[in-house]
Amino acid sequence: MGRLFDNNAYESTVIKMELTIGAVSMYYINRRQPTHTMLDFNPIKVIEAILFFAEKEKEVNKTEIDLIKIHKYFYFSEKEHLKTYLRPIFGDTYIAMQEGPVPSLVYDILKWLREGKNPFLQGVLEAVAKNATSSLKVYDNYLVAPLRKPDLKKFSKSELEVMENVFRKYHAYSSKDLSTLSHSEPAWKNAQENGWNEMDFSEIIGDKEAWEYIEQQNEEARAFHASFQSHA
Repeated sequence: MGRLFDNNAYESTVIKMELTIGAVSMYYINRRQPTHTMLDFNPIKVIEAILFFAEKEKEVNKTEIDLIKIHKYFYFSEKEHLKTYLRPIFGDTYIAMQEGPVPSLVYDILKWLREGKNPFLQGVLEAVAKNATSSLKVYDNYLVAPLRKPDLKKFSKSELEVMENVFRKYHAYSSKDLSTLSHSEPAWKNAQENGWNEMDFSEIIGDKEAWEYIEQQNEEARAFHASFQSHA
């Protein structure tokens, strides 16, 4: 366990990471990936979760949160909720990048907030990012400042409990040490070794049967929703 975030010492590493994943969506398209059902992404919860972790970081560590910590808090929260409750919180896809697991669409939204544009973010997700400008500010290329308090009513009791536990467990790690810790994740190691970009959810939660159940429940929910829409 290392020191809390050191702005000067770690800035070059963060910038290097930003340049590496600046085209994360194109990287995602061009590399081989495991095949499994995509979870349903929840952009509303994503914005509130970023605010949740940003507020916690400011209260406890007395500093603004950076992109690496956001990525890792999201990854460990998603992993723990899937393992414990067999349901995702955010429904993002996790990419095995140099600095560890990166939630792909979360990154794209933050990139839009930082630059005011992102060619990989269109339609509803671009609208979500535009609306989030009154909630979040990304500055100095990698720091995130909350502009309001999170709406915790967007989360279930179990989701809040898991996010609280993840923050409590990892907040004392520096961004660099948290990134290094994430390199011990079997799903990240396997994706890196096999040249994949997408991390396999069955490896993330360490239970193939549990993941098959989650996939089945997700597919059934989508089928029900499609059927309901067709009769609406």
